[in-house]
Amino acid sequence: MEKNKKGAKSICLPFSDKSNYKSIFFDNEKLRTFINNLYNLHPELFPKDFERGFIFRGSTECSKKQNSFQMRRIELKASEEVYQIRPSFMMPYMVAYRSMVQKDRNNEIYLLFQQV
Repeated sequence: MEKNKKGAKSICLPFSDKSNYKSIFFDNEKLRTFINNLYNLHPELFPKDFERGFIFRGSTECSKKQNSFQMRRIELKASEEVYQIRPSFMMPYMVAYRSMVQKDRNNEIYLLFQQV
């Protein structure tokens, strides 16, 4: 789990790709099943109060950085804390897709730009 400067919290979950993410993004039932299955397999990815349930709290605004990309929000029933669900193919703060990032020998990260 991550917390940014504004206090927003996110949970990074493994989605195979953008099409997999988009296919369940607006379907609450499919997304709930996906999240609950991941929780059963990897509870360490989730906050401690997650086991007591969650409700959907809409989505983020469309990203200006990443071509209108959106993330879903959930609220934990026990603590009323709100978390964004960030797919693993997206870097924190939506600065880039992971496929656009590369590390060098010194583990410094570089953003790769596609030539037009």
